[in-house]
Amino acid sequence: MNTIQLQLYIAGRSPYSQSAIACVQEMIENYQHCTFNLDIIDVLENPAQAAEHKVLATPTLIKSVPAPTCRVVGDLNHYEDLGHAIGMPQRPKVLKSGS
Repeated sequence: MNTIQLQLYIAGRSPYSQSAIACVQEMIENYQHCTFNLDIIDVLENPAQAAEHKVLATPTLIKSVPAPTCRVVGDLNHYEDLGHAIGMPQRPKVLKSGS
């Protein structure tokens, strides 16, 4: 499988931004059969890159590779829904805690 290229646009280190980062990282961990490259871009530190990619709100997750490109804007708090929204090939394996 090809590497999946993701860009996560956040605004600063707010709790909302940290929650979005945690959710995307959880999604990546649960889709172990895929390879991901994740770039986290803070729009406060790099407004030019946000403007170049037409990011108008944060958090925004963009899947640029493989095609088709897609973006998810706003609530990124459910990694299973997030994976489905960006067109992952199958649902992740649910990790169970305990024995």
